[in-house]
Amino acid sequence: MKEKILILIVLLFLINPLVRAETKPVYLVLFEKEVKSELVQDLINKKQHQFSFKIESLIDLKIPNDPTALTKYFKSISNLEYVLFMGNLHSRTETIDFPEYGYQARLNTDFFVDDLPIGRWPFEISVPVVKEKAKKIITSGIFPICQFRQYLGSWEGKKWHLKGYNPTEEGERIKSALHKQGIQFSALYETEGLGPDGNGFEEQPQPDFVLNESTKIFNQSHLVFLESGKLQFPADQKNNIIPYHYFSSPQRIIWREDLDKDSYADCDEEIEITPLVPADEIQKQNRIAFVLVYLDSDQYIDTVAQNSIITIVPKIDNRITQLPFEVGKKAAIMSSGLNILRAVCLCSSDLPQDTIGKFIHSKLPELYQGFDTEYSHQYKYSVLSLEIYGDPSVTLSELADFPHPQLVLKPETVDRNLLIVLGKKNSYELTLKNVGQLDLQWKILEIPKFIKTNKISGTIKPNKETVITLTLNDVEYLIAPQTQTGLLVLETNDPDRKLIKIKIKLII
Repeated sequence: MKEKILILIVLLFLINPLVRAETKPVYLVLFEKEVKSELVQDLINKKQHQFSFKIESLIDLKIPNDPTALTKYFKSISNLEYVLFMGNLHSRTETIDFPEYGYQARLNTDFFVDDLPIGRWPFEISVPVVKEKAKKIITSGIFPICQFRQYLGSWEGKKWHLKGYNPTEEGERIKSALHKQGIQFSALYETEGLGPDGNGFEEQPQPDFVLNESTKIFNQSHLVFLESGKLQFPADQKNNIIPYHYFSSPQRIIWREDLDKDSYADCDEEIEITPLVPADEIQKQNRIAFVLVYLDSDQYIDTVAQNSIITIVPKIDNRITQLPFEVGKKAAIMSSGLNILRAVCLCSSDLPQDTIGKFIHSKLPELYQGFDTEYSHQYKYSVLSLEIYGDPSVTLSELADFPHPQLVLKPETVDRNLLIVLGKKNSYELTLKNVGQLDLQWKILEIPKFIKTNKISGTIKPNKETVITLTLNDVEYLIAPQTQTGLLVLETNDPDRKLIKIKIKLII
């Protein structure tokens, strides 16, 4: 009889093991050359409670700065969640098919491993971290007219035209999505000269600020989107097509007058170009900057990156100049931040909850998975061209306080110790209270086999609460040893308590 009881106990432990060893997610800081710990010490000090930091160099590992070798190395690290590459990261190449044109293009990308956010820091200064949280979050978008209606010339018997584009629609979508999260968003649009199609601006939404205030708005924002205008004119008298003209910094382009009355912005005399947010006027701030524009050098991006917490940009070396023009409209995805902006719009409501790295490497790529639309592959390859400067684990909640759900567990001893003790005949009431400003979403991801609950998920309104009743599983306690332990794992949309692990201890 004793042997049978012993066997039952052993089987029970195999099915329902004691508390598993909890490990922190791994944050790899990988130096291209020698390790310079002082450059990441502030980052480690700030987030060592969140992550297990792994500091390595390619020299010590004897691994080349090669996409294939790096991908293999990243995949070999269990529980790896973020990578910060200290140096010049060599990109992986993605092949793009344009079957309608019988053509393939090649795209350089930092997407080495699915869902693995990689940040880069090629500077000999410390990686910036948030040292003081602001009381109120400020978000904005600086959206000049990106393209005007232009006649581009002829090529192989075809006449090519460029449709004008004003990103006000995308700006309003981002504003709406963030407003639903309780976050104010200020939009800057063009109001001078002619619109992209040669008409006025009567039909477009009114900006919160004029573009003349772009530098001030940029410097005071915690989250900011910055676009730029670009131009494309015939290259010569034969009207041969030329690629876009790229600038060294974001520019505001005003179509002052249609002098030849042809409804095209087609000559320098009609155009006025002024800089947006000049580099020498950028102040160091706790800022996340989406600089969604291709530039002809790294200098401006370097300035923004070193004066921001994190910077997201399209890759410099992916321009339309790399593609034959017959790829046409769809080739423009390689040179324009517009499709990135469209992609961001579709999931901008997730920005407050996600880290920037997860947002870029997980949320945005989901847009094209399963899409069967004209724009699906445009989104995909626009997103794949993004790169991150700085710590990819940054969240908006690090920069400033913003409206969000906030979970409190009751009794207070459970909230403090994350421990619940159950007896043989006991039931236990665990209260979830939302003391935040937005709805709290919660669900149970894991529960010990020896208990059951009356609820597994739900929504809690601000200043409301719900009670989860924990009771002993009758079948379990009949053969249970005197003491068992397990984990109750809760997932919530509270940005400070996304995953809560409560130890459940059963004493019979």
